[in-house]
Amino acid sequence: MHCGWPAQRRWVLVPIVALLGSSMACSFALAAADNGQLAPQATAAPTAAAGQPQLPAQLPAPLGITPLPTLLPFLTAEAAPTAALPDIASLRPNAQTFLAAYAGTPPNIDGDISDWPELYGQIANVIYKPENWSGSADLSATFAAAWDSNNLYLALNVTDDAHVQTEQGRDLFKGDGVDLLLDANLVVDADFPYPNFDDYQIGLSPGALQANAPFAQAYRWYPLEQAASLPEVLVAARPTDGGYQLEAAIPWSALGVAIADNRIFGFVISVSDNDLPNTADQQTLLSSTPGRDLGNPTTWDLLQLTD
Repeated sequence: MHCGWPAQRRWVLVPIVALLGSSMACSFALAAADNGQLAPQATAAPTAAAGQPQLPAQLPAPLGITPLPTLLPFLTAEAAPTAALPDIASLRPNAQTFLAAYAGTPPNIDGDISDWPELYGQIANVIYKPENWSGSADLSATFAAAWDSNNLYLALNVTDDAHVQTEQGRDLFKGDGVDLLLDANLVVDADFPYPNFDDYQIGLSPGALQANAPFAQAYRWYPLEQAASLPEVLVAARPTDGGYQLEAAIPWSALGVAIADNRIFGFVISVSDNDLPNTADQQTLLSSTPGRDLGNPTTWDLLQLTD
């Protein structure tokens, strides 16, 4: 997961940007020096590593609105009162819009995505180190999103020919995992081309998928002043014949979101790959957004919450 901000960019509006000058890998995360099989593993609270931070990767261009899939078995009941939506086209005319259905009953976060319908979102755009990607069997993924008043829910089916995850905490991007970018206040700064306090980057790790190894977990890289492990985020994953499945329940509070006021967000979801056994390295990153630039939120796509 290519983690850094372009070195030549000057960050004048965000005081914390000075910390990013030396880190240009793959996430809003703090940059550090370098870069099995079992039942589903639920999230535990990892210890945040000390030292300098590090970041995750980049993307290509958006399209039209992705059709809403048939409702999940757990997507019933009524949503909370509808908030007024801004004009999507005026916010990001070139962005594709992913739809998150309302979950009347929360999905069971156990790493088994069979209770979700077809995963409609595609993650297939290589945005970091394309020379390390050999095709869809090497790395690709599909995803879906849902929501309720408490959480944003994600489900992913990841194709990966070699699962490697030796890291946790701020370094989890140096292994197989998921990267979420979310602009929590799109209506206010939809055309602002620099990340600020309402832009979030969260990593979701499936863990090593074997006993006595890193467990499934979440870490928030950005905003920098909020960088920390997120034990409140539920993450569970399980291996498949060709990769792994992952589910997550992310509290809106971990994303700085007030659902009563906002139903549309800047959004990118990506998957990171490492095929080197016993090694911490981000070899490549694939994204849902073809033109994604980690340091420019205006290149991100959209996520709309539907009732």
